[in-house]
Amino acid sequence: MADESGSYPLAALVKVRIQEEVERVQAVAEAVRATAEACALVDRLKAESESLRATLAEFTAAADARAGHGASVQDLLADQSYRHRLEADIARADATAQHAEAVARQKQEFEDVARQALAEAAAERKAVETHHERWQAERKRARDRKSQDETDDAAQAVHRRRDK
Repeated sequence: MADESGSYPLAALVKVRIQEEVERVQAVAEAVRATAEACALVDRLKAESESLRATLAEFTAAADARAGHGASVQDLLADQSYRHRLEADIARADATAQHAEAVARQKQEFEDVARQALAEAAAERKAVETHHERWQAERKRARDRKSQDETDDAAQAVHRRRDK
């Protein structure tokens, strides 16, 4: 039943639930930030890869044009070497972008977990708050009954005195 001292017996739990929810909100904010950073990195790496592909396409067209006009063997070997370096750079950029995408997916999963944990913390806080509201309502009903009983007792006492 109600605590006669007037303080809510689960007040400490209310504070704990509120603090947990605040911490979970902060965790979600951090997870959202990390996910956004990871996605931005993926975008930058993909753009770098596309830029390298465009450079390779332009270079290949220019090298093919030079080769068609009787370029020296040394120039052809230099062109081939540069083309291989660009292809290796593209392969590294693609691998880095794939790794970054995996990291971004992992960050998104962490964000989803953090959001679920926040929802659970909010539900737990709400449950304790609902209990507190019901506890307060029960205490008010008990006070009102007691007040009504005292009023009834006083009215009966007055009535008894009149009857005598």
